[in-house]
Amino acid sequence: MPRRVVHPLSETLTRRVTPELEYLQAKWATHLPYRQATAMLKEVLPLDKGISSSGIRDRILDLGKQLDAEIERDIAHLPQSVADDRVRE
Repeated sequence: MPRRVVHPLSETLTRRVTPELEYLQAKWATHLPYRQATAMLKEVLPLDKGISSSGIRDRILDLGKQLDAEIERDIAHLPQSVADDRVRE
């Protein structure tokens, strides 16, 4: 029978990354290749195996999806005539 680990806080704390780390990943990944950003984060922060270039890429993609969803939500809440003008821009 395979062992199963239960993490009760994982339901409450869905994000397993601190906001500070997420900020640095996003900032450096926008200016550098993912591998370079990963190397810099490992050098600056006391993280052994907790960061990978694919992990940074995935977080950046998730962040982009969140931003897109926020923009779409903001557009949906605008009055119709304003929303139409903004979409055309």
